[in-house]
Amino acid sequence: MSGSCNDLNVLAKSPLFDELTAGRAPQIQFQVNNRIHNLGYYLADGIYPQWATFVKSIPRPTRPKDLKFSQAQEGYRKDVERCFGILQTRFSIVRGAARMWEREDLRFIMLTCIILHNMIIEDERPDDSDEDLESDEEEDNNMRPRLAQVWEGPTGADFDPVGRDGYYFNGFMDRYDAIRSANSHSNLQEDLIEHFWNVQGNMEI
Repeated sequence: MSGSCNDLNVLAKSPLFDELTAGRAPQIQFQVNNRIHNLGYYLADGIYPQWATFVKSIPRPTRPKDLKFSQAQEGYRKDVERCFGILQTRFSIVRGAARMWEREDLRFIMLTCIILHNMIIEDERPDDSDEDLESDEEEDNNMRPRLAQVWEGPTGADFDPVGRDGYYFNGFMDRYDAIRSANSHSNLQEDLIEHFWNVQGNMEI
């Protein structure tokens, strides 16, 4: 029904983690605060559950490191939302309803709009000299558009097989539980808080 889909309802119906649960998603591993994590994550607000694949802001932070982390998390999340809002403003096809299109068609539509948006930015931006580019790299200017690789799907070599017997089902359930692990969620959030504090330490809030 129109207006009935809040964030939790959309998450319950979403195929976002289907590939990850089935073992067909890209394998990710990174280290934060001397701890290794094997799942990527999304920045989310407080309504989402405590899953290992979500990093949420801290409600009512009191410690200085928690306050600084919450400010950064909310800032980066707003940047992502603002980028999508720009796409919706510029391309009405993104703003409208999906109209029962196939998932692959929606994927191509989004990629096309993103590519066109980047081309417009590239065309409107003034020409940069080599010295300007070197200066931007030294300053690590994150506002410049960067090239990104688009994952085209599993190749079969680096992914766990999926089947209906007990052996594969156990792997499926292990990945399902890993995604929804509240303990992993807490560990990841605490590691990111410590890492961000160590990187940004001694800076005034």
